[in-house]
Amino acid sequence: MSAPIRRRLWPALLPARLELLLGGLIVGGIAVLALLAPQIAGHDPFAQDLTQRLVPPFWMEGGGTRHLLGTDQLGRDYLARLLYGARISLLIGLGTTLASGLIGTALGVAGGFFGGRVDDAVLFLITARLSLPAVLVALAVVGLVGSSLTVVVTTLGLLLWDRFAVVARTTTMQIRHLDYVDAARAAGCSTGWILLREILPNIAEHLLVIATLEVALAILLEAVLSFLGLGVPPPLPSWGLMISEGKNFMFFSAWIIAIPGLAMMVLVLGINLLGDGLRQALGVETR
Repeated sequence: MSAPIRRRLWPALLPARLELLLGGLIVGGIAVLALLAPQIAGHDPFAQDLTQRLVPPFWMEGGGTRHLLGTDQLGRDYLARLLYGARISLLIGLGTTLASGLIGTALGVAGGFFGGRVDDAVLFLITARLSLPAVLVALAVVGLVGSSLTVVVTTLGLLLWDRFAVVARTTTMQIRHLDYVDAARAAGCSTGWILLREILPNIAEHLLVIATLEVALAILLEAVLSFLGLGVPPPLPSWGLMISEGKNFMFFSAWIIAIPGLAMMVLVLGINLLGDGLRQALGVETR
């Protein structure tokens, strides 16, 4: 790339680079803290000590260095639960996105590539999914089947595939008749080879941007379910569950819901910055 072209592109790419850097630092930092939770926390997130109930964080009156972020209503160390809760949130976000991405991409690529009745069937499934309110369906399913980490991930994965399907279908339709795909057909390549080697690599950047958005959405939906008592079951330290358990004390100890709420906001902000930076850097249209 020549120097004049680089000079013209740099101002346009600079915001994307800043968003990628900031988002990557936030998400990467939280991921590292989650992985190193046993070494950093210094306390068992499940250990209860009723003599140490609702100890405030170290910067507030009554706080101390033994429990840097205080304790909850059962005397459990809040820093430990926050760090282990990051593991739960990231696991749910990534697991849900992986499941929904596989379902949506498979349906979207099939509909966009084959067209005809296959595409009609995919469009019907997409329309049917969009007609279902995700939160209400998730509440009903978890309420009937029972609350567990596996059930939450599976339920959300089966409800959040529509964006992947729409984007995969649209982009596949745009490239299925391009020269390199026709050349692969003329060379006698199988349909599976064309889909895996020609179609998927050329729509991957669009799906990557959608994946970042779905991770953030899955984390927020899990928090909603946990806040309503139908998400990750206690005593697992889900951030949504921490907010739910602390809501009865919010007028007397506001930090008990402010800390996990702020942590969730920072994580979702970092994921959104990362996704937006990827969209700009890769030149992916959002229309």
